[in-house]
Parts: sequence; C-alpha cells; structure tokens
Amino acid sequence: MTPIIHTTTNYDLFRFHEQNRKAGSNRQLPKLIDELDLTPYVPIVVDEDFYIVDGQNRFLACKALGKPVYYVILPREYDTNSSIITLNKAQQAWRQEEFLHFWASTKGGCWRDLEDFVNETKLGISNALLVYNRKLNSTAVRKGAIEFDKCPLADDIVTFLKSEEVKQLRYNKTRAFVLSVCIAFEKYTPKQITKLKRKLIIVPMCANYEQYLIAFDNILRK
Repeated sequence: MTPIIHTTTNYDLFRFHEQNRKAGSNRQLPKLIDELDLTPYVPIVVDEDFYIVDGQNRFLACKALGKPVYYVILPREYDTNSSIITLNKAQQAWRQEEFLHFWASTKGGCWRDLEDFVNETKLGISNALLVYNRKLNSTAVRKGAIEFDKCPLADDIVTFLKSEEVKQLRYNKTRAFVLSVCIAFEKYTPKQITKLKRKLIIVPMCANYEQYLIAFDNILRK
C-alpha cells in the first residue's frame, strides 16, 4: 500500500523517541532546506502516536523555518523500535569519492581531471587531494565551489610515493608523511630529493609532518 503524504504546520503534534538518535546534530540542514526545500519529496516518518521514527532533523529544520512538515504514518503493524534501527542503518552519508564524482559529472573541467588523477594514482582520495593541490580538502570537495589547478610537481610526487624505497615504509600512506613529501618537493632540489629517497629507510614514524621535515633536513645535512 502506497503511504499517504500528509502536511501540517502544527508542530506540537510531533514527539521524539528517547531511544532514537539525538536530534539537532545537523546544523547546516535549516540553511540547506531554506535554499532548496525538497522536504515534500522526503517526508518524515511517524508512528500512529506521532512519534518521529525517521526525520527528526528535517522536522526541527522545518519548524525553525516555519515551513510545513510533510510526513507519512507508519502502520501499527510495524514495530516502531525496529523501524527506527532499520531506517537509521539505511542512511549513509556521501563519501568524498561520491561528492567528487558528482562535481566531475556536473561541472567537468578541473573536477574531472582531479577524479581521473584519484582513480589513476590509487593513492586514496585524501592523499591524492594533497598531492594534486594542497588547497583541496574534504570541505572543498563537498561544496565543489572552487576552481583549482594541478600542482606542477604532482606527477613527480606520485612517482616518489610509488617508489620501492617508499613502499617499504610502514607509514608511507599516512597523511602526515604524504604532506611532508609534498612540502619537501617544494623545498628541495631534484638532487636532494634523490638523496632523500635513498636514505628514507632511517626515518622513523613521526607524529606529524613537521617532525618528518626535521628528519628530512637532518638527512640532507649529513
């Protein structure tokens, strides 16, 4: 049976389940709904006593904005507690790769080039962003609002990171190490980079990129 979508501005009808996830954690949602209100197409789910089974944050956002609440009523034969767990499990936030693919598909250009770079290098998206352009981060990928260029040294950095000397390091995929390598390529000459690669085996795992850079400097001073 197709559920009927109801609408109301009587916010006092609705109640919260104590066992549900804490409401109000999505602070950006009111702004997003105010910019583009799609709540009529994703109604909240309530049981027959108007306890919210799914859509607490959407309800609070609509209430704060003074917008109508669209809702469907879950028939009593469905167990409310089981439904809360199932619907929460079914929700999955977009990963960075999915945001990147969206912008690559809709905008093309630098976003398409970045997606190709991520797929080809297989560094993992976080490290690939560092190598491609250090101004990029997860927020930039989610919003897709900036234009950017590929770092001229990106391909050389990839070659370095995929070298046998680097592969034998147990920390070679950590963000701190990859960031330190990106900075090293900006800081050192090609001859120094070659020496650094030969001596990397003596560098211990460090807590942050600054410590790696100190270790690199020590190697190059010898």
